[in-house]
Amino acid sequence: MKAACAVGEKCCLDPDDGVPYCGANNECLPTLTFPHFAGVTDEMFENICEGKSNSYPNSLLCLRRNYAKYGNNIFEYNGADATGQTETAANRRNAGCGGASRGGLACAARPLKLNGVNVSQTVAWNCDEFPMAALVQGGTGAAIRCVPARLNGFYGTLWQWFLSAHGYRKGLKMRIKITGCDYTEAPSLRGPIPKRAEDETVLASHGDLTVFSSNMFGGNSNGSNVVVIPLTADGGGSGVYTLDYRLTSGTIVTGSIMDEDGQTYETLDSLATGSSSTSSFTLGDSANGNVFFLGLTKDKDVRMDYTVKAPESTSSVGPSATATTGIPKSGAMKDWTVISDAWTQRGLVGVWILGIFTVNL
Repeated sequence: MKAACAVGEKCCLDPDDGVPYCGANNECLPTLTFPHFAGVTDEMFENICEGKSNSYPNSLLCLRRNYAKYGNNIFEYNGADATGQTETAANRRNAGCGGASRGGLACAARPLKLNGVNVSQTVAWNCDEFPMAALVQGGTGAAIRCVPARLNGFYGTLWQWFLSAHGYRKGLKMRIKITGCDYTEAPSLRGPIPKRAEDETVLASHGDLTVFSSNMFGGNSNGSNVVVIPLTADGGGSGVYTLDYRLTSGTIVTGSIMDEDGQTYETLDSLATGSSSTSSFTLGDSANGNVFFLGLTKDKDVRMDYTVKAPESTSSVGPSATATTGIPKSGAMKDWTVISDAWTQRGLVGVWILGIFTVNL
């Protein structure tokens, strides 16, 4: 079966599932495929695929509802210029993400779960929306729900790398999928969503701090393991944030400070054991995406201490506190290790990635 495409559109087939779609400018579209591992990334899967949310049960624009309404899974990027960033911030507000201070869904800290069982102390959660706020289709009607902050950082890393590969081009059209989701199926709120159990690839974490194995990123991390640390939380105020950090074991090859919308605030130098550094970033709008530290390391055992100083108007709480807004305080970053071939219930989460993103030409 072929898609009925207009003049200037190319009739294309998804190379994985054979679903027909219409490209743009006589070209097929790049595809961003988010990974899913049953029992670990369920919150992200349910929001992106089905739009399931206890707080917002009638969300419309998940993958399945988008396909049911428009017959495709094609989305468009707002752009990284000032206009695009303004549109992205407005979309986040209109979607209802960002904490009670912005009139949206407030996500309290809670224990990390693995296959429904608590496996760690309380960690930060924040609001996730799909379509992402940086997409034209984001905003009012987007599917939103609370997810572990580390997952927003992981998916945000993939999103940033995808946009970088395409030059952050305003108006970029793309297809979005998540493994295990047949987006052509009719949306339903009945029963569990089908999930595909994957073979194990293991990451290790402590509290809000997570190291993802290089296996999860294909060739995109150049064989390095990836460190993701949430630095801000939903409802964080605008102003200057300062990150002070000291590496007590291992090395960081390179790093950056970025947000879940794919914006990079600062590129960081390499760090050797015992070295320290200070970085600052400015949020000009309280509806900016949550900000993360992203580091690449060749080591399997890295230890670091850090402190984040927020603007005076922003609450600052530790990761074990019960407040719904704030950022990690000093000492939140303790011992964490990457383990590549073991599955354990001691706060470790297994994830298998079939492919991070593919570009279909």
